[in-house]
Amino acid sequence: MALPPKGLSVQVFEPLLGQSFILADGGSETALELVSARERPELRSGPEFRVPFFLEFKSSSPALKPQRIYSLRHATFGEIELFLVPLRRDATGWTYLATFN
Repeated sequence: MALPPKGLSVQVFEPLLGQSFILADGGSETALELVSARERPELRSGPEFRVPFFLEFKSSSPALKPQRIYSLRHATFGEIELFLVPLRRDATGWTYLATFN
């Protein structure tokens, strides 16, 4: 998938909602589902910048991945490095947040 000329935006990720990304971490892989892509226009720094947005990824693994940069791979999107922060845990696993300013 080719990125739009101005780079990443929430519109790039919206078609990928519900799809799987593979998080590679030191030889092990964890499947993450993209469960949310939301704009946060109130956080915009100025008119020349993109609208900030958040992505939420859901893991079915009970193992916590600490906040840091991870390489994520998607079948059609390709590979991207994202700073993921653990957001919450429920009975089925962890939700992680990626923020784009």
